[in-house]
Amino acid sequence: QPWYVLQRLPCWYKTIVKPTFSNEQYLATYCMGEETFHWLKQKIAHLIMKTNTRMKQAMSSDQQLVICLQYLSTGASYKAISRICNCGVSTVSDAVYSVTRAICEVFHDNCKYPTTQSGLRRIAAGFYRGARLGGHGIPQCVGSADGTHVAIRNPVKAYATHYNRKGYTSINEAQEVCVIAELWKFLLLGKAFWQPRTFILPTLKDGVASQNAVKARFYRKLAATRNVVVCAFGRLKAQWRVLLKQNDLSMQD
Repeated sequence: QPWYVLQRLPCWYKTIVKPTFSNEQYLATYCMGEETFHWLKQKIAHLIMKTNTRMKQAMSSDQQLVICLQYLSTGASYKAISRICNCGVSTVSDAVYSVTRAICEVFHDNCKYPTTQSGLRRIAAGFYRGARLGGHGIPQCVGSADGTHVAIRNPVKAYATHYNRKGYTSINEAQEVCVIAELWKFLLLGKAFWQPRTFILPTLKDGVASQNAVKARFYRKLAATRNVVVCAFGRLKAQWRVLLKQNDLSMQD
């Protein structure tokens, strides 16, 4: 019995992106320049490479990366991405899963926090200079701790654990390094409801509205310095729009 394979239009990457896209178009479409795109592809190519079969030719690592970046940067549905990239919905799903897993595996150990006193001093000096225009930061501060909610499907287990104050279930990706800061007597700036400790300095709203001019000025500087991490999360979600929509994967995935 003969087999028939659906013939699709030529791949979007091969016909449009690769021969015609400039570096600015790479930045606008995939949130990274052409050089960074090819650098990332080389790093993960060995993990996402597919094998050709007698039925059809496998998708290249370039195509899989394009599909994944298109999804992450726009947050569009798999069906919409499949129409843009001229491939099946299941192909989009497989490419997104393979590429994101490869990125996590390759770059898992790249994000490291200093563990020495000299390293923390270097971070504190940079944070002090760059916290606000004019160099008015908080001394001995090595960072701001905050979190952001990423919406998820209602989990079967531990529903109450993931139900947030905003009225939906989410994962709260908090960024905090407390043990190291406490060890070397450095500070982390936290939210107003955090319990004050020797290494955590919360930004109290009541302090900003204080009648004491010196106290109010200090807490205004404190709040402005902590805004660094708030802006970072805002820029992250603005660039990778998939974080603004509900993640439909299960918690196990």
